[in-house]
Amino acid sequence: MRSTDERAALAGARARDLIRRKERRMRTGLSALSLVLFAALSWAVAECSGMRHSLTPGELAGSSLLADSAGGYVLVAVLSFAAAVAVTTLCFRYRRKQEEQQNGIRKGNTETEEKTT
Repeated sequence: MRSTDERAALAGARARDLIRRKERRMRTGLSALSLVLFAALSWAVAECSGMRHSLTPGELAGSSLLADSAGGYVLVAVLSFAAAVAVTTLCFRYRRKQEEQQNGIRKGNTETEEKTT
C-alpha cells in the first residue's frame, strides 16, 4: 500500500504529464494553423498575380506592384497582416494563460508546503 506522500507525488507527476500533453497539442495545432495560413497566402499570391504555373523569383519582384493587377497584392498583404496579428494574439493569450497556471500551481504548492510544516 502506498503512503500519502507517494500518492501525492504520483498525482503531481500525472498532472505535470497531462499539462505537457496539452501544451504539445496546442503547439501542434498552432504549427498546423501557421502552415495552412502559409499555404493559403502562397496560393493567394499566385492566384492574384496570374502566375499559376510558374513562380520564379524574377516574376515576384517588387516591380510587379506597378502592374494593373496590384490590387490583388494589396489584398493579400492586408490578409496576411491580419492573419499574423491573429496568430500573434493567440500565442500571447496562450502564453499568459500558461504563466497564470504556473503561478497558480506554484502558489498552491507553497501553501501546501506551509501547511505541512
